Amino acid sequence: MVIKNEEDVYHFYNDVFKLLYADLVAVTGQKSEQVSFELQACLDHIVVAQTCNDMAISEDNFRKAHGHLVRASLDCAKLLWIELKNRAKAFLDDKEIMELAHNSSMDECYSTYKEAEDLSIEARRLESQNSGISPEDTIDTWYKAIEALNRFIEMFVESKVTSVKKVRKNKALKDRLVDILISFVVGTIVTVLLGYMTNTFEIKKPDFLVDFLYPNSKTLVDK
Repeated sequence: MVIKNEEDVYHFYNDVFKLLYADLVAVTGQKSEQVSFELQACLDHIVVAQTCNDMAISEDNFRKAHGHLVRASLDCAKLLWIELKNRAKAFLDDKEIMELAHNSSMDECYSTYKEAEDLSIEARRLESQNSGISPEDTIDTWYKAIEALNRFIEMFVESKVTSVKKVRKNKALKDRLVDILISFVVGTIVTVLLGYMTNTFEIKKPDFLVDFLYPNSKTLVDK
């Protein structure tokens, strides 16, 4: 894209940057300081371009303003990718959610995620090779990667995810209670047996238990 005037900068802002920035704020719920810095730099160059009487200097500043918008757009895309990938990984790393909480097939889930990863790799390749040459292609590829990752996330049903987590939490609680109960019962049995064997309990021992613990006691009494 050849940038010569404010209208060219505005078209890029309206058609590319604004969409990515809106998605980023909607997903993360906050504004990026780095993106804000690039926007401020963009505005500074536009002001210089508008107030300069030299056409060459004016066009140069419009190009620089566009460059800052490109970097801001790339920052938006990368930050959006990182946020969505963290959410996707939470599903991928959970075997039960991957098996039970989506409305598609396992193959489709994995293939969609792989598509997103492949596109992100391609976007990084384009960024390293086409730096300053064709930034729009890089941004477009990043956006396709983000869309694929979004499709993967949207395959999962929130109510199913919540249900899986609830069942797992209840099971963990029950297992914990069972462990506590077993520990209590075993501890009680051991304490009682030790008490009988060391005569620390004053309660009368049952005859069968006396015979078992002290088999020679009856013989001694008879003598």
